[in-house]
Amino acid sequence: QLSATLLRLMAFNPSAGDASEFLAAFLRNTVGHVLIAWLRYFDSDDDGDGQVSLEEFTTALRRLNFKGDAEVMFRQIDADDSGFLTLYEVDGKCADLWAAFRAWCAETFGSPEDMVVQLRGSLVELGPSEGDKRALRKQKGAVPPAECTFIREQFLENAPRHGWFGGFEDAIFTSLDRRKTGYVTQADLPWFEKARSQHNRRVQMRPAGNRSSMMNTAPGAAAKRNPMQALLAFMSFLRSCSMGGNLMQTWRSLLDPDGI
Repeated sequence: QLSATLLRLMAFNPSAGDASEFLAAFLRNTVGHVLIAWLRYFDSDDDGDGQVSLEEFTTALRRLNFKGDAEVMFRQIDADDSGFLTLYEVDGKCADLWAAFRAWCAETFGSPEDMVVQLRGSLVELGPSEGDKRALRKQKGAVPPAECTFIREQFLENAPRHGWFGGFEDAIFTSLDRRKTGYVTQADLPWFEKARSQHNRRVQMRPAGNRSSMMNTAPGAAAKRNPMQALLAFMSFLRSCSMGGNLMQTWRSLLDPDGI
């Protein structure tokens, strides 16, 4: 039975307040986390562009049984009239987290295949359960080999080993598992190539002395060499410390209370 809070959130009133805050609250109440909802329902196509059109937006909300006017909400959130929405326009904290994670992946792994292999680690015996395999056989007629996947336990153990220090590992894995299979394959990483291209462009903009060292990344060393990655993760952490998500307020209250 739906809670009274959720029932109120399912009926959007255009005059009730900020549309992005309303949407974020609705997604947290229906799915549990904005990032999980965004990747599973909104930005779920295979182009990995991070942009959600009006059609994709309304389809996602319909799947989530949203009863309000989705098009009005889209227009209110799309303040720049670009014709599409990004995660930053909905939830800045989640957008910072997702940007930091993608930057780390592009810095740490050479390809989607490499990412799966490295995050799987040496726990080869862990893979999709027999029950999951049977269910997937019924759905698609094929099950990926265990060595081509990584599961939650492997991700939680191996991501920090390879230098991920941004936290929220459980929510990130659930977001990556877009098909709700309990494991992640290369097909679940359509955004990787774009993130890798952005990383390579950043490398080319660096001084020649730093460029060569950044092109050959060793697992576990990325956190020491990527200042942009560290900055994004730090911003995400600061926002997580503030109920309002205000970076300056958090900085002053926690790190610079005397204002010097």
